[in-house]
Amino acid sequence: MTDLKQRPTNRDRMKPLSVSDDPRKRRRPSGGAMSPARDEYEMVGGDEGQKVTETRSDKIPWDDLPNIILLIFLYLIQGIPVGLAMGTLPFLLKSHMSFSDVGIFTLSAYPYSLKLLWSPIVDSLYVKSFGRRKSWIVPIQLLCASVFWWLSYDIDNWLDGTHNIYVITFTFFSVVFLAATQDIAVDGWAISMLKKENLSYA
Repeated sequence: MTDLKQRPTNRDRMKPLSVSDDPRKRRRPSGGAMSPARDEYEMVGGDEGQKVTETRSDKIPWDDLPNIILLIFLYLIQGIPVGLAMGTLPFLLKSHMSFSDVGIFTLSAYPYSLKLLWSPIVDSLYVKSFGRRKSWIVPIQLLCASVFWWLSYDIDNWLDGTHNIYVITFTFFSVVFLAATQDIAVDGWAISMLKKENLSYA
């Protein structure tokens, strides 16, 4: 009688593979404790199964720290108009205007959702001698500062409900449009300013 080998069942084929059994990713053994700021793994890849060491560093990027601080400052000042249009102003206006007027005012925050429509223009048009991103950031900041300086003289009258809601909406729509345009320029600047390994901080 011929001995028949037992065929493997589907359950045997689908046996789960634990992390420790996976030859593609194993933690490198070390004599001491692994540093919390640096993990190293041995990856097996390629046709010949070469071992490649992948290193992940969680250290503070001191070389790009000034650039990161500059980006934080730019993102902060461009977020002020959006915070006013989406949070502060609707809260202050609802006590003097109807809900329909407050709904009309919320249209002023739309430029941030539609900025992809004019982002190619921001990337392609600039003054070469002044800088690709500064050609947009500096004029936008001057315009925003001028608008807020003008509003500071009459803001009390704007909030008492005597002004036309369409005028208020158009004014803040323009400011948010400028902030959204600056966001396009700053995002592009962050890609060229930071090193590749530090882009996640932008």
